[in-house]
Amino acid sequence: MNDMLPSLEEQGVCQLYPKGPNIGTPSQYARRVEEISLMFKNLHHLLNSLRPHQARATLVHILELHIKRRKQAVEDVKRTLLIDLKVSFELVPTGGEKKHRHF
Repeated sequence: MNDMLPSLEEQGVCQLYPKGPNIGTPSQYARRVEEISLMFKNLHHLLNSLRPHQARATLVHILELHIKRRKQAVEDVKRTLLIDLKVSFELVPTGGEKKHRHF
């Protein structure tokens, strides 16, 4: 079993740091950890700053779907009314038919 982690390059991702474990001294290690922590905090902040935009876009999409469904419901009601009116007019005698009056 191969437990080797595929490199970023093998995954088609640009690697932003030098290849190999080039940490150096313990003081450099602590600095690297702090740099990673700082990058993570910055990335986290950027993602959080996008949340209002994402929420707005989601809300717009939901409202557009509601409008589409309501327009379709209106069209369905209109179609049903037209069918009902057509049936009603077909049941009303036309001028060419004799009307029977009962007194």
